[in-house]
Amino acid sequence: MTANYQRLSGLALAVAAFFAAELVGGNGFMSAFFAGLIFGNVTTKVSNPIYEFEEAEGEILILLTFLLFGAVMVPDALVGISWRYILYAIISLTVIRIIPVAISLIGKGLSAPSILYVVWFAPRGAASILYVLLVVDKHNLSGESIIFNITTLTVLLNIFLHGLTAVPGANAYAASLEKTPMESKGSEMKEVRQIPTRTRHQNH
Repeated sequence: MTANYQRLSGLALAVAAFFAAELVGGNGFMSAFFAGLIFGNVTTKVSNPIYEFEEAEGEILILLTFLLFGAVMVPDALVGISWRYILYAIISLTVIRIIPVAISLIGKGLSAPSILYVVWFAPRGAASILYVLLVVDKHNLSGESIIFNITTLTVLLNIFLHGLTAVPGANAYAASLEKTPMESKGSEMKEVRQIPTRTRHQNH
């Protein structure tokens, strides 16, 4: 396979996995996710240009997702907005999101600033956009409009809050690490096993 076509293999695998799962009544998104998981951990001899291409394509698709989100979903959701939706969105972005992620980090030895940074900036909302469309499209639920409006509002607030706090949050986290003694940075500086997608960054 030539390099040009080899770069398309990851994208082709994602499409094939998605439609194969849909044909048998499965979840196309989960199928594509596991196909990528296997691809990244099995194809260790694949050249770096493939991963660079997939990273670029992934960013393009995410940008297109948020573009369509702002153009199509947000106007419809704002029509049926209420204070209850706003309250739930705030709770979802704080308590509901922070507690599970913080629990998942127990035992990792991370400092409080590291945990706070991860729980706040980890999810971006792209998956929520895809899954709410999947639910609304395939299931005839009585509360479809409520699910759609709340999810859309939550993602919208997430975009604004992450955007407004990205720079000050990163600066504050960097400042906290500089003040932390080197011997206390064990977990933050610990070397981890690199999967193929990280090989390019590991050499810098």
